[in-house]
Amino acid sequence: MVEVQRIEMYNNQLVLFSCGQLSVMKKIWPRLKKPEPSLLKAVCIPTAGLVYPEKERDWHKDEIGIFQKFGFKLDFFDLEEKSQEETYAKLSDADVIYVTGGNTFHLLACVQRTGFEKIVRERLAQGALYIGVSAGSIIACPHIEYIEPLEDTPVSKKNPLNGLELVDFYIVPHVGSATHSQNAEKCIQTIKGQLGKRVVELKDSQAIFVDGNYIEIVE
Repeated sequence: MVEVQRIEMYNNQLVLFSCGQLSVMKKIWPRLKKPEPSLLKAVCIPTAGLVYPEKERDWHKDEIGIFQKFGFKLDFFDLEEKSQEETYAKLSDADVIYVTGGNTFHLLACVQRTGFEKIVRERLAQGALYIGVSAGSIIACPHIEYIEPLEDTPVSKKNPLNGLELVDFYIVPHVGSATHSQNAEKCIQTIKGQLGKRVVELKDSQAIFVDGNYIEIVE
């Protein structure tokens, strides 16, 4: 169990991945005490990955395929060019909100423009589950500027960089991975050194399971 103090107002259920892992999802699911995945309305937000050309998105398709294999019948909803009204209507009865990996800054800009944060908070308070992978996990944190070394585009200060603040710690994914390890370490040092905040270092084989005040890294 990770010793991280939670903000008292939160009583959410979240599963936050570095990369989607079928075996980890299978370990966590019984503890969520929810119906079979196929019986739930699961909305997938693929926005962070769709910013890349299709020929470069095999990893994105593989990630989504893991959750489909798990049993979710995913209803895809790209936040790009959606209105606040459309976003609220789509998510207002969602049992599972799954946000994929990709470009964190692009994702956050779409999140802020569509009012995604408000409806996510409402649904979590009503018992919905939030699943994030990489960028989808990072935006659950209070702020995202620290993640710039892991991104393939420079940070833009045009939009606020406040995250959803569904958790009160900072997540660094891809720790120890062959392709992202050095940049992940830069993110960790930024959080510890410049921000002085709590950081959870997440390997690609792990997920953070959050159930109210209980937090655990599952592998």
